[in-house]
Amino acid sequence: MIKVHNKLSGKDRIAGLELVDILILAFLYLLIFICSNHLFLNILMLVSIYLFLRTYKKGKPPHFTASVIRFFVARPRYHRTVEHLGEECA
Repeated sequence: MIKVHNKLSGKDRIAGLELVDILILAFLYLLIFICSNHLFLNILMLVSIYLFLRTYKKGKPPHFTASVIRFFVARPRYHRTVEHLGEECA
């Protein structure tokens, strides 16, 4: 039997959400409380967003949200190769 440290095999989640999801929730928390003065409505909206994120993450691989954000935000990088350099000269 192989001995594994508890923290190495555990998931990096807090309250069922990954770091990117928590940052999204914190940003929406800031936005909601800046725009509205109704405390009960704000808390209800935050709980509904939290539950949506939890159900959204169910069945997805780890770091799925970060991968989706990276896909839409990052610019594609095309590397020039020797074949491409030869085509420009012709």
